[in-house]
Amino acid sequence: MDAKDFYPLCTVGKEYDSDERVDMQVIDLGTITISSGTVMACDPFMFLDGGEEYAFPNGTFPVKITEVGLDAAYLSVIVRDEPVVSYEVARPVGVPDDAPWPEDGPWGATVDCTKAGLVDGEAARAFYQQESAHDIVWPEDDAGGWIDIIDDENHYRVGEANIPIPGDPNGASIAICHSGNSLTTYPLVYAYNTAGELVACHLDFMVVGNEQYET
Repeated sequence: MDAKDFYPLCTVGKEYDSDERVDMQVIDLGTITISSGTVMACDPFMFLDGGEEYAFPNGTFPVKITEVGLDAAYLSVIVRDEPVVSYEVARPVGVPDDAPWPEDGPWGATVDCTKAGLVDGEAARAFYQQESAHDIVWPEDDAGGWIDIIDDENHYRVGEANIPIPGDPNGASIAICHSGNSLTTYPLVYAYNTAGELVACHLDFMVVGNEQYET
């Protein structure tokens, strides 16, 4: 994947498929813990039980959002603080390295509710199987659910959240931010150092940068 015009964790970039310069800011969103060896990229309100899972090292890692104005451009998990020399679109667990991208574009987080999240894969699946899961995410009175947390300006920032997964023994949480306004799949991109080790993953909401995802 061409690293040109790819701007996660940067303070200056270019509008998507444009040469117009934009200022960006990087926002801290706490940490998430991965203990199952996979990270799930998903719509937390529609596909928490069926998001794609990607191989990921275990540990507790910082989460950052790169913003343009009020729009999230990237949702990132930082594995190590080292220079990046290459980027690759992530492949779900079980997809061969030589498999072509799907016809509608690369893998990532399929979004229907204008929100996207990153979470430990096993923790997400185990939580969704609980009888109380739906009532926790979508309570009947619409009070105290995940939408309220996302919209709470005293949590992190309005439109952004890091929510503990109830009952998870390893302290998993889901990092969530606003994405686009349509049903689509946003690419998940892995960043690597000179040794080929994973430095970070970035959900690309295609707010800045250039078109790199045509099949």
